[in-house]
Amino acid sequence: MRSTHRRRLDETPQRGGTNADLRAEGHRQGHARRLPVLTVYLDTSVLVAALTVEPESERAQRRIQQGDDWLVSDWTVAEFSGAIRAKARRGELSVALIPVLDHAIDEFTDRIGGATALRPSDHQSARTRIIMDGKLRAPDALHLVIAERLGAAMFTFDIELARAAREAGLQVVEA
Repeated sequence: MRSTHRRRLDETPQRGGTNADLRAEGHRQGHARRLPVLTVYLDTSVLVAALTVEPESERAQRRIQQGDDWLVSDWTVAEFSGAIRAKARRGELSVALIPVLDHAIDEFTDRIGGATALRPSDHQSARTRIIMDGKLRAPDALHLVIAERLGAAMFTFDIELARAAREAGLQVVEA
């Protein structure tokens, strides 16, 4: 059973702050500060890899340390909490690490300016994507429509989500 927990995301160097209010609305205008090169929505697969032992852990940590303007949604944070508990049930993570990881994701979320809230319209947009795509899972469809609404690139290790994001015209960030 592997229970080692990786470097905490809250150790990411600060980049001079973010503008959570503008980000929550999906706008980047009226910003007086120099913006990071890229605004990137982080899928849950990246955060799980960055904070636990996964095949993609090193890639996730290295990319997050590069300091882009990271975005997460409240859905990402909820899915993360479910994913680490599933890992613990499968014996891939010590149950004792669950509160540590929940705290780490909360600190990271606070550091990047908070989580973007889901909107009621996101659910209908996700349903439309699922119907049109035929392969996209509901959780991934939510990530996709949130990233679209925010005008962000997507960083994911999920092959189907990456495919759908590219088809939707989003840039998919490579680690």
